[in-house]
Amino acid sequence: METAIANFSCFITVTRLDGCFGLAQNSNYSPISGGLSGLTKSLNQEWQPVYCRAIDLCQDLDPQTATNSILAEMHDPNRYLTEVGYTRDLRSTLVI
Repeated sequence: METAIANFSCFITVTRLDGCFGLAQNSNYSPISGGLSGLTKSLNQEWQPVYCRAIDLCQDLDPQTATNSILAEMHDPNRYLTEVGYTRDLRSTLVI
């Protein structure tokens, strides 16, 4: 725990559903992959000093764009976001 407080610690999950956490309903994927965002949200509540984020990339993102998206999320200063999705055209978050 001291390491998480003194240094940058993160827990990031990356899935390749549809870039919308399965809400676009245009892909066939495993429900287990969809559960990773729930795990990340739970850890975010329990593990306060650790930066937790779930990233969902659409399946047709090229490797370079996917890599850049993941790196951008690792360096995002907004720690209030837990879930972020990327399609070819859009970065989105879930809002209640």
